[in-house]
Amino acid sequence: MRPRFGHDAVLVLAWTGSAAKLVAGRTVASLLRTTVGDPSKETIHRRVTGTPELLHMVWQAKVVVIDEAPTIEGRWMDRLEYVFRRTAPTLADECKPFGGRRVLGKFHMLFSVRVVGRGLYDRLVGQPLLRVAVTD
Repeated sequence: MRPRFGHDAVLVLAWTGSAAKLVAGRTVASLLRTTVGDPSKETIHRRVTGTPELLHMVWQAKVVVIDEAPTIEGRWMDRLEYVFRRTAPTLADECKPFGGRRVLGKFHMLFSVRVVGRGLYDRLVGQPLLRVAVTD
């Protein structure tokens, strides 16, 4: 992805430090310059905009890859979205989620899945839409 968009245009994030090391990225907390406390999204935005090199990194990002995105609590995803929206490159992008950046989540299933059959939709439309059953 970096060859297509450029090295600085792809920002790789993870919730934990060990996950960030595995994907050669950084943690959400290090990007937002926050700690265990629960600061408001406005406070976090001020911290990011007050750090020139961090602001430049966020501003340059065109693609944000979030490893194991479901492990991030909703309130932190909201803060992350707020910072990206408020640091959007253009005024028109401020109206778009994540400031118009592409966001990709790497979702890992923590349970096994087996295909139980093709549905009526598949037979009528011809598009692959599978029904699944969760197993232990």
